[in-house]
Amino acid sequence: MNPAADLRFFIGKHARRPRTDLEWFRHGEAAVLLEACQALKPRWAAFLLVCFTGGLRWGEATALHVGDIDWSRSRLHVQRTWSEDGGRIERTKDGEDRWVKLPASALEALRTQVEAMALEVQLNRWTHEQRRLVFPNGIGKVTRYGAFSEHVWRPLLTATKLPYRKPHAMRHSYATWLLEGGADIRWVQRQFGHATIAQTSDTYGHLESDRHEERVNLDEVLTPKRVPPRPNTSHPPPPEPRPNAQLLRIIEGEMVVEGKGFVDCALNSDATLARTT
Repeated sequence: MNPAADLRFFIGKHARRPRTDLEWFRHGEAAVLLEACQALKPRWAAFLLVCFTGGLRWGEATALHVGDIDWSRSRLHVQRTWSEDGGRIERTKDGEDRWVKLPASALEALRTQVEAMALEVQLNRWTHEQRRLVFPNGIGKVTRYGAFSEHVWRPLLTATKLPYRKPHAMRHSYATWLLEGGADIRWVQRQFGHATIAQTSDTYGHLESDRHEERVNLDEVLTPKRVPPRPNTSHPPPPEPRPNAQLLRIIEGEMVVEGKGFVDCALNSDATLARTT
């Protein structure tokens, strides 16, 4: 046995690969991809938009029901996913449902999709279960991941000449755009349905660091401020002179000016009373 070879194998299998830009789309790339989808694969335009602007996993978007759309509050109730291994619809990955807020553009695309599928349901006389799906295939069933990749995803990337990324990159793009835009990572955690904030931080925490590094003015935050010199208090200033008693009585209104001097109001009133009586 070669311990060094075993160690290299272990590191190669289990070491965490640093994330690259190719794991998500920039805004301009996503816009090009969505435009191409609208032209070449219009049936899937709303699907891609929901994944980009709602952060849904591919299986969660595939298993979406019409009743999961809360039109009045512009959000989706994500509570199930398509299991490719099991070939069936199951509970979401962490077993917990969540509500995801959508922008107006995604809600408009969803409304168009639901209306189009309603007409298709009537023409094909699909069952109640088939009617519930927001994104059924041409025979009213869930599209398998392989079929989506072969007939929708790869042709779109080829047509737009964009480097290949997995469909899960749409979910990564959602998180990237939110965090770069200043969204609180705790809110992103709830939107994503991560079990803990640590899971979100481990996956996307580098974006938080990059964002703060770009926006924080280190010179302003870390450079010590000049403090003005404190006054010398070793010789306290002399106390202000206290006015004499007569001046205090003037201030308090007990003395009035009469003639050339000051006359006590109380004494003056007594003399006036004696003359009058």
